[in-house]
Amino acid sequence: MLIVLLLIGAASGGGSCEPTPPPRPAPSSMGSPVPRVPTGERYNKVDVLTGQQVRGLEFVSSETGFALFADCGQRCRGALFVTFDGGQSWLERPLPFAWADELHMDAVDAHTVLIYTGPRSWFFSRDSGRTFTAVAELPAELIAAARDSDPDCAFGSVCQTRPLIEVEVPVGQAALPGQVRAGATAAATRQRWAASVQEGRVHVATSRDGGRSWEAVPDPPGSSPAPTSVDLEVSADGTELWLVTGGPSGIVNVWLLGDGHWFGVGEARDLGPQRTSSVALGRGYLAMAGSRFGFLSNTGYWWPKDLGGYVQRVRAAADGTVQAFGRPGEVWLGVGQGGERSWFHVVLEGE
Repeated sequence: MLIVLLLIGAASGGGSCEPTPPPRPAPSSMGSPVPRVPTGERYNKVDVLTGQQVRGLEFVSSETGFALFADCGQRCRGALFVTFDGGQSWLERPLPFAWADELHMDAVDAHTVLIYTGPRSWFFSRDSGRTFTAVAELPAELIAAARDSDPDCAFGSVCQTRPLIEVEVPVGQAALPGQVRAGATAAATRQRWAASVQEGRVHVATSRDGGRSWEAVPDPPGSSPAPTSVDLEVSADGTELWLVTGGPSGIVNVWLLGDGHWFGVGEARDLGPQRTSSVALGRGYLAMAGSRFGFLSNTGYWWPKDLGGYVQRVRAAADGTVQAFGRPGEVWLGVGQGGERSWFHVVLEGE
């Protein structure tokens, strides 16, 4: 499906022009993204029990990732693996249980992984899965770390990739009217943002003290019709905050905060109904997964990227590595800065 990017202020019938004020933040190291073909194939098969398939695959950096296999009938049997070389090889980590009522994994960082096995039943490791501790409730610092490692799950939103950690933030605490719909945290500065929607308008606030206090950010211009989805994406260094709103017509509007003002980057048609996620890359780029995967620049240009398979969703690791997820057990790792990425295709299967 073809994606057509229409710049704000473009003349009817084609063509484009630079967005109008408020002022645009200056891009750094702008340029065309790297070629479409992945630069490395990393395919592995590991020994698992019959029926076990990949249930979770998460990288916390360009080098370290965790994979959980599971076979769940009336109860679940699992197998855990870890890689320290970007998916070129995998080591099995014995799980401290034979059976579980449920089985989910949450990789927090290179040392910390959480395993959920049912109501009031958790196992966590602080040594990359070598040993585990069983608890009925996770320690507060692990809940906070898991939340911060995946900002999309903050503020009590429904997280499709990590449904285990849900943190409620009172609307009043975030100094926002209406329902809080999205959150984002900058990995380097720990600054947080939250967005709400009230009567069809989006409102944004920020916190620099871990969510204890909030201050309002100037509201972005209204859009018509009212947005049905709202996402905030912040670059790892905290210098770029993107707002992505979707409407019932299937048009995705994209805004970028600069010098205390929002400016419209553009709108993408035929992406909204299929759009699953976005991630800020830094240096003026936003990666978007939908009917097609690609990069949007802060100048409004769209670069579709054919990685060789359908990208279902995209997210970033703490070190800025882009993870573009395909089918279960498949991920493309984009290593680099901004739009300049070397891509590695990682596939893990059981045998």
